[in-house]
Formats: sequence, C-alpha cells, structure tokens
Amino acid sequence: MDEKNKKDLVNNLLDTFRHAAKISMDLREKGLKETLKNDNTPVTNGDIEVNNILIKKIESLTPQIPIISEEVANNKNLKNLSTFWLIDPIDGTYDYI
Repeated sequence: MDEKNKKDLVNNLLDTFRHAAKISMDLREKGLKETLKNDNTPVTNGDIEVNNILIKKIESLTPQIPIISEEVANNKNLKNLSTFWLIDPIDGTYDYI
C-alpha cells in the first residue's frame, strides 16, 4: 500500500474512531455491563460495541486484510500473517470501568 492509500485509509477511519469514542463514553455514563473473558480479564459492553464498530468499518475498507482483536477469541490462532489489523478497542478496560 503506497503512502497516498495509507493516508486515505486513515482519513476514512477518523470519523469512525470519533463515533466509537462517543459511543464508549455514552455507555460508560449510562453504566457499563461487565463480564469476564476466558482469561479472567474484564470486558464490557463498551469494549464489545467499539470492537464491532471498528471491525465493521475496517472490513469495509480492507476486506483482504485479516483482523486480530483482543475481544474476539476466534481469530487469535491465525499464524504466519504478514499483514493484519491488530485491534484493542479500549486499551485499559480496568480504568475504563
């Protein structure tokens, strides 16, 4: 991907990032629903909602690039990927809660 394409890609994601941030703060204000993942770390409805927003947008822009997400366990076993998206929707869930 050349520099112009990278810049266009980032610009296409900015509104999505802003929207996801607003959703995460709105959910936090309303009161988060917390559960534990298999590794005993917390995950909230905010984490999941932001994850879904980001994945939907990224898949629409780059369907050929796999997405690895902290919140989705079914894709963490993919091996030998040279290019992929790595998503941690809300880094610092403990602080978010």
